Amino acid sequence: MVFLWCLGLGSGAGLEAAGAPAPGSQALPTDPAHLLLLPGDDGQVELLTHIAELDLTPKNGRLQVTVQAQYRLHNPGVEGVTLPLVVRPAADFPSAPLPTNISLTVDGQPLTLQPSADGRQWTSQLAFSPDARRKLTLGYQFSLETPLLATIRYPIHQLRRWPKAVNSWRVTVRVPSQAPAESWLQMAPDGWKLRTNAIEWLGETTLPTQPVLFQFLDPAVWQAIQSAQQTAQADPSPAGYARLGDLYRQIAASPLAGEEVRERFYAQALAAYEEGLQTAEERDASPEKRASLHAGLAALYRSRSVDSSGRVDPEYLSLMLAEVEQALAGLTRSEQASRRQELTRWLAEGLRVQLGQVQERRDWQAALQILDRMAALPPELADPQELAQERQILLLQQALQLLEQGNVEAAVALAGPEIALDDLGPPPEQRTLFARWQVSLILEPEQTRYEFQIQPGPGQEEAAGATLAQLSQAWQQSGVPHQLENLPGQEGFRLAFTLGSQEQRRSLVQATPPIVHWSLLRTLLLQPGPEVQRQARLIWETVTLEQTMDLRSVGDQWLATAANLERQAEQFLADQPAGTEGQVGPEALRSRLQAIAFRNEAAVWRGLATNSHVLVTLRIPGGEEGVSRTWSVGLLDPPQAMQIQAQRVMTLRLWLAVVTGIVLVLGLAGLLWWLL
Repeated sequence: MVFLWCLGLGSGAGLEAAGAPAPGSQALPTDPAHLLLLPGDDGQVELLTHIAELDLTPKNGRLQVTVQAQYRLHNPGVEGVTLPLVVRPAADFPSAPLPTNISLTVDGQPLTLQPSADGRQWTSQLAFSPDARRKLTLGYQFSLETPLLATIRYPIHQLRRWPKAVNSWRVTVRVPSQAPAESWLQMAPDGWKLRTNAIEWLGETTLPTQPVLFQFLDPAVWQAIQSAQQTAQADPSPAGYARLGDLYRQIAASPLAGEEVRERFYAQALAAYEEGLQTAEERDASPEKRASLHAGLAALYRSRSVDSSGRVDPEYLSLMLAEVEQALAGLTRSEQASRRQELTRWLAEGLRVQLGQVQERRDWQAALQILDRMAALPPELADPQELAQERQILLLQQALQLLEQGNVEAAVALAGPEIALDDLGPPPEQRTLFARWQVSLILEPEQTRYEFQIQPGPGQEEAAGATLAQLSQAWQQSGVPHQLENLPGQEGFRLAFTLGSQEQRRSLVQATPPIVHWSLLRTLLLQPGPEVQRQARLIWETVTLEQTMDLRSVGDQWLATAANLERQAEQFLADQPAGTEGQVGPEALRSRLQAIAFRNEAAVWRGLATNSHVLVTLRIPGGEEGVSRTWSVGLLDPPQAMQIQAQRVMTLRLWLAVVTGIVLVLGLAGLLWWLL
C-alpha cells in the first residue's frame, strides 16, 4: 500500500538518512535538564576522556533515563592543586526541570555536593597531587516526557570549557525493546554505530560541535501505528485509514520534529488519507464515513497554509477549504458538534484570508463568490450585516475598476446610476468630441484634395455629429463645396472637399471656429500649399513638387489638455478627507469618481494625439496615372520635408514643333519641284 511505502522506517536508507542532524534540534523548555561537571576556575586540570551511558527503561507508562557520565581528569603540573567543581544544567536547559538522584563519586567514593541558593547547581572541591589522575562519575535520573516523539539531547559539546582537548569520548544510548530500530528517526552527529540494542558514538579526537541527538517514536505511538497498519491491511475502512493518517499527522505537527521528519510523516499522512478516500469511493461509502478523512486532510493542509514567516500559501488554503466543506457535509450527528464547530471556524478564518487575497488581486468576481460562501456560515462567525456592507463595497470597487477601463455602461449596470460620471466629468471645454482623426491629403500643383475620417469620442456620437453639422452649415455660407456624411457602424463621419485657390482656403479658415476640437483641421487649412518648380527644355518640362508638414503644435495642444486633466484628477484624490483613502464612503466615492472621470477624459485626449495621423500624397498629373508618392505624418512626428519630381511633354510646344516641321517639309518639297 502507498502509506507503507512512504513509511520507509527500518530500512538501511531510512536509518542512513536519519543520521543527519535535525534543523529543529534545539532543546525545548519542557525537556529535562542534562547535568555537566565543569571546572570552577581556569586551572590546569584537564579532561582526558568522557564516557556517558544513557539507559532508557519503560516505567509507569514513561521512559526513565538513567545517566552515568564518567570524567577522567589529570593534573599535569608538578605541584598539587585543589580543583573547584561545579555541577549544573547545560546551557541548552536554563530553566528545564532538574533530574533526580543526583550523585558524584571519585574513584568509586561519594563526593559531597553543596547546593546553591537557587538549587540549580552544586559545588565541591577535589585535591590533585602532581601528575595525578582521578575518575569522577556523575549520575542522575529523569523521566522522559514523550509526546509522540521521544528525544534525547546529550550536550557533550559544552565540555569544551575544560582546558586542552579531550583525548577520547563515547556516548552510548541503550534503547528498550519496545522501541525497535524501525521506530528510530534521527541520530546525530554522523558516525554512530549500532551495538545490539544500543547506539554508540565514539571519538578519538576533539569533542563534537553539536549535542548527541537520538529521536525515536514513543513506544505507545509506535504500537498504535503498527496496530492501525494491521487493521487497514486486514479490513480496509475509512475509519482505519483516518486513524492511521491522524497518527502520522500528529507526528508531523510535533514541535520536536525536524524538517526531515515533518516532511516524511506529512507524506505518510497524505498517502493514508488519500488511500482511505480511494477505498471509500470503491466501496461507495457515505459522506458520514468519509468525513473523518476529509477532516484529517483539512488539518493537514491547514498546517501548510501559513509558513513560519506568516505568509499564506493560496494553494494549500484552497485545498483546506475544499476539504473542510466536504467534512462538514458528513458531520451530522449531535456528538460531532464540537468537531463541526472547530471545522466551521477554520472555514470562516480561511474564507476571510482568501477574501483578502482576491481583493489584493482586484478579482472582484471571486471576492463576491467567497462572500456567498461566507453567507452560509453561522451569524456569530460571519455577521450578515457586515457581509452586506462588504458586498456593497466590492460592487463599488468592481464598478470603479470598470470605470477606470472606460466601461461606463457595465459600471452603471453593476452599481446603479448613482455611479455614472455625467455630472462628475470635466467641463465641456475640456471634453474632447473626437477619439481619432484619419486624414488623407492629395496635393497636386493646381489643387489639394482633403478627406477626413473622424471617429467620435466615447458617448459623444450625438454631440460630435451636431458640431460637424454646424461646421458644415458655416462652410456652406462660405461657398466652398464639401461633403459630410455618416459612416456605417462605429466608423464615425467623413468630411471631404477640394481646394484650388488660396481664397477658398481663407474662406474655410474664417468659417472654422478657433476651438481645440478643430485644431487639426485649422492647422491643415493654414498649411501653405505645395511649392511648384518648373524647368522647360524644348518640348519637355521638369516639374518638382515640395511640401513641408509639421503638425506638432496640434499634438502638443492635445497632450497638454490631457496633462492638465491628470493633474486635476490627482488633486481630487489628494483632497479626500483624511483616513478615507481605502474606503468607499460618499465623499471618498465622489472624489474617486471625479478622478476616474478626469483620467478617462485625459486618456481620450492622449489617444487622440497618438492615434491620429495624416496621409500626404504628392501627385503630379501626366500620362495615364502621373507620378505620386505617399507619406504618413503623425501629430508628434518632427517636421517632414516631402518632394517628388516628374518630366512631362509640353503639349503647346509639341504642336508648334509639329507644325513648324510640316511647314519646313512642304517648303523644301516646293523648292525642289521648282528647281526641277
